[in-house]
Amino acid sequence: MTTQNTPAPVTQTGNGIDIQSDFQCALPSLSVIRVTGEDRLDFLHSQLTRDLHQVDNDQASMTAWCNPKGRVITTLLLCRRNDHIDLILASDLKDAVLKKLRMFVLRARVELEDCESLAFLGLGGAAAESLLGETMASVPNAEWGLGEMDDLAVVAVPGPTARFLIYGDQAAVDSLAQKAASTCPPVDASWWTLLNIETGLPWIDLAVSEQFLPQMLNLDQTGGLDFNKGCYPGQEVIARLHYRGEVKQRLRYGTSSATELMPGTALYNNSGERAGHIVNSVTDNDQGSRCLAVISTAATTLHVGDANGAAVEFSS
Repeated sequence: MTTQNTPAPVTQTGNGIDIQSDFQCALPSLSVIRVTGEDRLDFLHSQLTRDLHQVDNDQASMTAWCNPKGRVITTLLLCRRNDHIDLILASDLKDAVLKKLRMFVLRARVELEDCESLAFLGLGGAAAESLLGETMASVPNAEWGLGEMDDLAVVAVPGPTARFLIYGDQAAVDSLAQKAASTCPPVDASWWTLLNIETGLPWIDLAVSEQFLPQMLNLDQTGGLDFNKGCYPGQEVIARLHYRGEVKQRLRYGTSSATELMPGTALYNNSGERAGHIVNSVTDNDQGSRCLAVISTAATTLHVGDANGAAVEFSS
């Protein structure tokens, strides 16, 4: 899933790892809410921005859950499995999202489960693909393809290199990580963030929750937002903006010599006017930082903190 304004992949980061190289990384910042019950599809369809009736079994999809003002509470990686649907989201939002979602269940035949015992592993590169091919009957290769391997779910995540998000029981995840260790050396979880940034894939956590409309995150361009699916929280606000054609801020890719660009940081133009916010960022050691930011569509250079702050250059 690529977006407009996504740059060509970089080949090197400050830590010297080639972006095309094989790797593995633990992803403790992710959590799962599992949705079961015969009304699970209709219930989530009425809550999320994606038309879930267009998501097949054994398929994953990005979507979002919004507040009544249309602001994205959380982005979600939805995995539709045979007898349940998994919602993958930032761990620091899981408790609040679970509590709020349960308030909407009412008479729906739905159960929401906090799967706090599940673990996540990111695998990337040709060696990872080969390893999965030796173990799985069919490796998912289409973007957001979803497969199963023993007690693990395997999602093919878009990006500048083949990569897979794998989750399941901690012991099964640990076993796979050990098998992959000889060909996919461990890297820091920030590497996964870097790949998301290079792909133009925004990930909403607590620092930026309820700040952006889904169009600002380009979800309308990447399949995570459907304008014809019917009602859901914030739908009227989101649709009004769409039909007026007034999306004045969009997700863009930026680079900076500054070594710390924190999510939620405000960005300013040369006149000192606030013109955007950092959504996701990663420090690239001595080479500065890379980020995704929601900024004015006409902006090319903005500054951190005020008009005199470190410059952030954005792709056209």
